[in-house]
Amino acid sequence: MNNRISLVKALYRADKKIYSCGCPYLALSDEMGYITAYAVRRDPHLGLSNFGRLSVKKMLRTGGYPTTYARYIYDNLEEGRSLYEIARSLQ
Repeated sequence: MNNRISLVKALYRADKKIYSCGCPYLALSDEMGYITAYAVRRDPHLGLSNFGRLSVKKMLRTGGYPTTYARYIYDNLEEGRSLYEIARSLQ
């Protein structure tokens, strides 16, 4: 239960980063510490073109969260829901 509450808070924080990061996947990745928006923009080996597919499951693992909701988060992002909406639905 406590992990879910912590994940919800992380999703809210990631939602606030969307405009500075450029997309919800990168904002979530940045919040989880998987890969930062700065690294994607500055490191030519990572680059925006290689950024294409990020695993939500790997992001959650890196952030220390259980991967129980990884598929749910991914599916909702693909359907166009915001991180804020996803966080609210998990409360």
